[in-house]
Amino acid sequence: MSHQTGIRCNEELLSFISKCKTESTDQIRLIKVSIHNEELILDEYKEPSEDWEEDYKRARVHTIKVSIHNEELILDEYKEPSEDWEEDYKRYVKRMVLVAEPAYILFRLDSRDSSGTYEWLFILWTPEESSIRKKMVYASTKATLKQQFGGGNIAHDYFATTFDEISFTGLQNWLQSCAEGLPLTREEQELKTVRRDEALSSCITKTNKTLPGLAFPIDSEAINALFDLKDDNLSYVQLNIDAKNEEIKLCDKRTANELDVHNIETLIPQDSARYHLIVFRHTFDGEFHKSIVFVYSIPNSFISVKERMLYSSCKSALLNAITDRIGVQIDKRLEIDNPREVTHSYLVDELHPRQDIIRKAFDKPKGPVGKRGGKRLIKTNGGDD
Repeated sequence: MSHQTGIRCNEELLSFISKCKTESTDQIRLIKVSIHNEELILDEYKEPSEDWEEDYKRARVHTIKVSIHNEELILDEYKEPSEDWEEDYKRYVKRMVLVAEPAYILFRLDSRDSSGTYEWLFILWTPEESSIRKKMVYASTKATLKQQFGGGNIAHDYFATTFDEISFTGLQNWLQSCAEGLPLTREEQELKTVRRDEALSSCITKTNKTLPGLAFPIDSEAINALFDLKDDNLSYVQLNIDAKNEEIKLCDKRTANELDVHNIETLIPQDSARYHLIVFRHTFDGEFHKSIVFVYSIPNSFISVKERMLYSSCKSALLNAITDRIGVQIDKRLEIDNPREVTHSYLVDELHPRQDIIRKAFDKPKGPVGKRGGKRLIKTNGGDD
């Protein structure tokens, strides 16, 4: 559901991508691509050394780094590895990805698909410090680069916003979390189908128009999207209330590849209320986390009192339906009146409150100890002059 920018690969990058698909693939591990003058250009690439895990650590990676520079995707430079892997790794983190500059990294793995073609890891690097415009341009151009590179060769699509996430440990944690989604057995799949049917029946039946405490039922499309979010097939679901048809409906949905956690605020309307469920993947203190956040957005202006009361009254029962009927485990519930509040840093702070900040309660001043003092003599101006 994301819009594309129209930025394309320049001829040098297209030629280099073609080279990566031939027998010379063994000589390329990592490519860095940037945007320059509204074209995708080759920014930097590196040759392989040993296995891909060691190369990732050493920056000796069959990798492509792609960045956006002056609105053109470019392929920039070639670097030789040194002997010390620790120094190479430090050089990779500090140089290949910059603090405030987004980039694309195409990293060739040593695994091959059924046709014998090397598989690639696609990384979109959009650091927190980069501008909103740059983040949006890179997010919108991503599909173009993947299409021109060849999406069928990409085995993993990774999104990183911090140095912890782009680190090898961060990548390992993410790959492990992906591997945990093992295929279901036939019995597990049948049980899953039964539970989904039960939830659909209880949430959309016309004979029982509402769930307990819920003003309107949830339509089938929204129910299916919530199940897909639970099963990790979606990372974002937005719901709204259709007052005319008396239903809670699906407004928007996005996969992990389509969701940019730094631009969630652009998905939140400023003139109407909404319910949002976000699968927030992030790294905190060196550990990978996948948290589900429920956000109830209710702008201070632009909406009527009736709409405000309607969304407020439906929220609690909707949450019960999502958690009890569908089985989505919500880690954090938030209510916001300004879409710009929902930033990456804000979500991290809400999920991991700083322990060194102690909120002191307001202490009411103590009254006098013991008996009250004697009565005061008030002198007036009346009487003697």
